[in-house]
Amino acid sequence: MTSKPARQSAKELSVSMNDDRSPLLDLMNCIVCDQTMKLEKIDPDDGGNDLIQYRCKLCGRIERLRLFRRSRE
Repeated sequence: MTSKPARQSAKELSVSMNDDRSPLLDLMNCIVCDQTMKLEKIDPDDGGNDLIQYRCKLCGRIERLRLFRRSRE
């Protein structure tokens, strides 16, 4: 009995242009250990921008930054 190769659906083969993985997840490197920091939380500020907090898994260092959004004018 011969086995047929498993067929993949068109959805599995296509590359999604709108995935849930943000490029911000791997943006920061720790200045102490030079390891990639992980996104810990994002909070909006009063001006409509985002406050982003990263944490290093190795040393526990926390980095915070403000993401400014450009207007579409």
